Amino acid sequence: MGRRILNDALRSIVNAEKRGKASVELKPISTVISSFLNIMKNQGYIKNFEVHDPHRVGRITVELQGRVNDCRALTYRQDIKAKDIEKYKTVKLPTRQWGYVVISTPDGVLDHEEAIRRNVDDTSPSEVLAFKLLALPDVVLFQTWADCCSFTDDFNVTPTEEPLVSETGLEVG
Repeated sequence: MGRRILNDALRSIVNAEKRGKASVELKPISTVISSFLNIMKNQGYIKNFEVHDPHRVGRITVELQGRVNDCRALTYRQDIKAKDIEKYKTVKLPTRQWGYVVISTPDGVLDHEEAIRRNVDDTSPSEVLAFKLLALPDVVLFQTWADCCSFTDDFNVTPTEEPLVSETGLEVG
């Protein structure tokens, strides 16, 4: 049984993110992994990556950004047509707003948006490499410190009774 190099690399990234690491080293490497990392970098999920000694077994050092919640490689090949990418995306991703489906096409490794934009040829099926590249949006509070406190003339600060509400509508604190 062969190793699933892409799956091992993605699991290493997710595990390092969960442990709060600043970087992770991936070994062994392939061109598919470096293409996949390039997509992650372009989408803002990782800061940067550097390939060391690509002609031998090699290794890649990835600088993490703390935005990846889950990222998996499919363990079996799934052929999809360009017209079915949108339907596949709605099945595999948790919501419309988060995540990317990364697809191996004859044009190279692309995310689902780029594959639809290029209108990948329907005569050649595409192989889905990985899915659920998820990141939660940064939670930004609507209220600032000045909004949640009331100031009196003598500059005594008293907290107000209103709870802070995040963008998602959840009560904070």
